[in-house]
Amino acid sequence: MRWDLIQLRWAQYRIMAKRRWLALTDDQLTEICGLKDCLATSLQSTYGISREVADLEIEAWCATFDDLNTIADDHLELTEATLPAASLQHSLEQRRRSEPRR
Repeated sequence: MRWDLIQLRWAQYRIMAKRRWLALTDDQLTEICGLKDCLATSLQSTYGISREVADLEIEAWCATFDDLNTIADDHLELTEATLPAASLQHSLEQRRRSEPRR
C-alpha cells in the first residue's frame, strides 16, 4: 500500500481509521492529516502501545486497502476533460430513471 495515496485521500481514509481505532478522537484524526508518523504517535498515546506495535497495526490496516488502491489507481487516469462528461452522463441517467413512465 502506498502511504502517499492515504495521505492524498485522507478525508476518505479518516473515516476508515475511525472505524478501526474507535478511541481516536475527531480532533486527533484531523491533526493526523494523513501523516503516518502522527497516526503512529496517536495510536501509541491513545492505546498505550509501543511504536513497533503501532507500526504493525498501521501496516495491517494498510493491507486491507491494497485491492481498493489498485482499482482506484486505474481510475485516476481519467483526465479533467472526461470527468465533467462522465458526471453529466451520470446525471442524465439518474434523471431518466426518476421520471415517471408515460
